[in-house]
Amino acid sequence: MVVHQDGAVPFLCRVAKVCHLWNAAAASPALWRSVSVGYCWLEPGKTHLPKTVLKIRNTVSWLAQNRFSQLRDFSLNHWKNNVDHVVEVLSQSCPHLRSLKLSYCTGVTEKAFQSLSGSCQSLDSINVQYSEIQVEGLVTFLESYGSQLRQILFTHGPRNDRLLTAISVGAILFLTVFDDLRIIQRLQEEFTPLDFSHILLC
Repeated sequence: MVVHQDGAVPFLCRVAKVCHLWNAAAASPALWRSVSVGYCWLEPGKTHLPKTVLKIRNTVSWLAQNRFSQLRDFSLNHWKNNVDHVVEVLSQSCPHLRSLKLSYCTGVTEKAFQSLSGSCQSLDSINVQYSEIQVEGLVTFLESYGSQLRQILFTHGPRNDRLLTAISVGAILFLTVFDDLRIIQRLQEEFTPLDFSHILLC
């Protein structure tokens, strides 16, 4: 019931403090294959103190090095800062990462996508739905590694024409555009930007 309500991560962190045996059980990488991390709450208009930022970064790094060796699916939700750092740490420590979801995050720059390049060979799904991303960075990543992706999810907007072009060249198998809830599915076919325009406007 607790895991169903809050997810596995809070439960694993709490039981690890119960005793040595629970700590050892909660440390099993097999229990950390799917992880979702919510935001660090902060009063509106305020920013984290430098010590708090360092603690957040150190916690993410520690988890990646000590718990995420078998991580497959990772979701980061409503983060306003340190998103690039999280993605960079994951790319360095999680060779089995298959799915990356950044939902309602801001400050996702080219650095985040550069860190994924060549590091996560198993990555086949990226979800940046409703996140503020540096489109150019994602385009650069897709131009080089788009062919390994099966799925990309994003919110369609006027700045994403280059993103659609990169997707068409990469021949990604599934594309979901949340603005109008259309799902495009094609296998091993190459879309042109005009193809996408016709589908999105229909």
